Amino acid sequence: MTAAPVRLPDGRLVVRHGTSEYEIPERCPHLGAPLDQAYLNGPFLRCAWHGATFDVRTGERLRGPACPNLPEPGR
Repeated sequence: MTAAPVRLPDGRLVVRHGTSEYEIPERCPHLGAPLDQAYLNGPFLRCAWHGATFDVRTGERLRGPACPNLPEPGR
């Protein structure tokens, strides 16, 4: 199932995978795309603009344009 990040009332972006929630930054480290438009498929978050894909459990960039990892996710 594909989903999108959720913006909480306090403004934080959160993705849910299984029973865990992971806080993510508002912008992709590759050219600053808004991650509230990203796609979540299992634990994998794909930026809607250029396809950079990250593992929300670790923040690691798995594929797509060369860019830094996401910060280690908050829980």
